[in-house]
Amino acid sequence: MNTSMLVFVLWLLAAPVFHVGLCHAGEMADEYLLQERCGKRAQEVFDKSNPKQITRDENGIESSTYTNHYNKRLNKCFAVITVIFISKDKSKSGSYKQVQLYDINENKEYGVLFTEIDFLPQAQYKPIQCTFLTTQCQSQEEWSTLAKPYMEE
Repeated sequence: MNTSMLVFVLWLLAAPVFHVGLCHAGEMADEYLLQERCGKRAQEVFDKSNPKQITRDENGIESSTYTNHYNKRLNKCFAVITVIFISKDKSKSGSYKQVQLYDINENKEYGVLFTEIDFLPQAQYKPIQCTFLTTQCQSQEEWSTLAKPYMEE
């Protein structure tokens, strides 16, 4: 077998591995772009609905944050938006925490957890509303468990 024939045979053997590597690299690049697009879209939606992440008034302080995640399995962009309000008068109720899971592109709420914050003797969260799709949940832990597959896959 001459040298050019040997090179050709080796190239034929290596081509599928090279092609698979390129396909995998292409998929990773596509996924990265989808994650990046999800992050930008989540930022836009969050900024529009929460122009000030921290607001103060005569009643107290409100803080808004978010995290986003592109779910590859569902091909969806999700965001968890958290709003915490701390009342100036901690002796009465009025402080709360609200957590919502949204499908950013479809503007669809998947779940909401609304809890009252009780500061005495230490900060505790008492669920007032806890829903996730069609499930009525009973605690912050249960809500987090239901939300986890959307924010981690």
